[in-house]
Amino acid sequence: MAYPRLSGNEEKQVGSKLQALRQDAARILSYNVDNVRVNFFGLEEGVLRPLAGLSDNMTYAPELTMEIRRGQGGTGTAYESGEVCVLSKTGATWSGNNLPTDELTKVHPALGWVISLPVESEGGGPPLGVVNVDGLGALPPVLQDENSEQFELTMVILKNIIDGSIQPDLQAAYWAKG
Repeated sequence: MAYPRLSGNEEKQVGSKLQALRQDAARILSYNVDNVRVNFFGLEEGVLRPLAGLSDNMTYAPELTMEIRRGQGGTGTAYESGEVCVLSKTGATWSGNNLPTDELTKVHPALGWVISLPVESEGGGPPLGVVNVDGLGALPPVLQDENSEQFELTMVILKNIIDGSIQPDLQAAYWAKG
């Protein structure tokens, strides 16, 4: 499935919901909103790419040119598995990283963590894409223990926001053009 470009109105509607998600995520994670970023990666020509207009607070230009294959990094892993994927950076090393070096060099130098949330397609098809909520700086305390109830609750809340707010608009845009 290849994700189509959104019309101006669709892009604006999804874009404003991504802005709201960034604000909500900052509150949920107790993190400085200025250091939280949100973006949507859609499948184009066999690779996941950040789609133009579907990001908030993404100001590091090289990241907007990333191309991630299925199963690579948090984004590709979330897309391939259909499950939420959380990666964090310790020193110069990323947990669970398997991005090629040329793509890893495009990542913002201050990026410290990424939550990759697949956007499910109705009818059980492949995901529509992946919403990444990420942060510049240290891993928030709520994300430090993946086995804690607080961690799991945080993932459920973020996934519910996407499923209830962003997914219906993306699904409608896909089916209108698909």
